[in-house]
Amino acid sequence: MLHYLRMLISILSFAMILPTSAYSDGLLRQLPSEGSWATYRMSEKWDDGTKREIDVTIKSLGSEAAEGQPCSWFEIVMQLPDKSMRKAYRFLTPNEHVLSDPLGKALQVWVRQNEAAPFRDEAWDQFLPRLMLIAPARFENETKHDETKAVTYAGNRLECQVVSGTSTKQVTGSKTIAKYRVLLSDDMPFGVAAVTIDATVVTNCDPDPQAECNFTKGTVEFVATSTGQNAKSVVLVADATSGAPSDAPADR
Repeated sequence: MLHYLRMLISILSFAMILPTSAYSDGLLRQLPSEGSWATYRMSEKWDDGTKREIDVTIKSLGSEAAEGQPCSWFEIVMQLPDKSMRKAYRFLTPNEHVLSDPLGKALQVWVRQNEAAPFRDEAWDQFLPRLMLIAPARFENETKHDETKAVTYAGNRLECQVVSGTSTKQVTGSKTIAKYRVLLSDDMPFGVAAVTIDATVVTNCDPDPQAECNFTKGTVEFVATSTGQNAKSVVLVADATSGAPSDAPADR
């Protein structure tokens, strides 16, 4: 299970009614126009020797009213570099929560594995706690550093502001403590050029408080590789009124 969860750490989430200058915590710091997307190469390394690379694409898919409140659709697509595995998550989140807890407050979460039919997952957060790493609730603390750091993207040199913070996610039998170092740039659709996460996964502590805990540590890095417009969903979501499929999904 831990091995499976580690893979899901790679999972990185906007036509927004919200202004594009608004900011959130985690990896999604800036809300772009509808159709914007950004792809990051994720590289992870764990102290048990596990190494992995996955391409993670974040998409802004538009807005929709749900449960009497304005909401927005986001999609996160993870794909191995050789394209042998793809998993996509599509979220519908009330706009009032997009800046504070976009995943935790999502009204709907739809999942699609490779070319299989998508399904609505009511308990996704219990099985995929690492997904919360990409867009946690507010950082427990945040520091904006005076320093800047240069990142090269598409042949251009970006001078990025450095922000750090901590997030903790706990589910039964597992707790993940993540320390973030985020490089911010307004030139990127979601405001992020690169991220480094130092993660500690603590297991086997529940329900017995006297149990000997297991600790696994790792470093996860995200670096932007491409951005664009006209994002299209890869997840079919049933229309809320007619039950018919929404706009046919296609890879960007």
